[in-house]
Amino acid sequence: INQEGYLDKSSEKTLSDLENEINKISSFVGKENKVTNEIIDQLSQKKVENDIFKLIDYIGQKNSSDAMKILNDMLYEGESVFGIFSMIARQFKVIMQVRQLQIQGHSSKSIAERLKLHPFVVGKALKQTKNFSDEIIIDILNSILESDFKIKNGLVRDTLSIEMLISKYCKKGN
Repeated sequence: INQEGYLDKSSEKTLSDLENEINKISSFVGKENKVTNEIIDQLSQKKVENDIFKLIDYIGQKNSSDAMKILNDMLYEGESVFGIFSMIARQFKVIMQVRQLQIQGHSSKSIAERLKLHPFVVGKALKQTKNFSDEIIIDILNSILESDFKIKNGLVRDTLSIEMLISKYCKKGN
């Protein structure tokens, strides 16, 4: 249930979706009748977007161990470092836009309509605005650009670069 995000407020999952997932898992385990977390992880469709939200939440909470765990999970599932950098950058740009529209007095519904974003994305961004100043966001976006340059020019390994970014912004005082 948690893996599928059924209990999330903005979840579009139905009980029928959960039943399908349970049937898929039970068919996979067959006669052994033993369901493990590894099997559930292997068969469930994790939403990368939710992983990015969690990753950014953990960075905002200065929780480097959970942030690194999410990152490693994403890499293990085959996400590219460039894709992760891109999604992080996108979410921080959304956070800045949402903050500016909120300061101008717009409601979350109005913000979602103006930015043509799902209300869930706007809601997450509104919560995340509390953890990051505009200066930190700009610094993170610049760090992503710098990392992109260094990776593409062979100056640093891609996984090391994203790990350094996460650990830098998980430090207290940032």
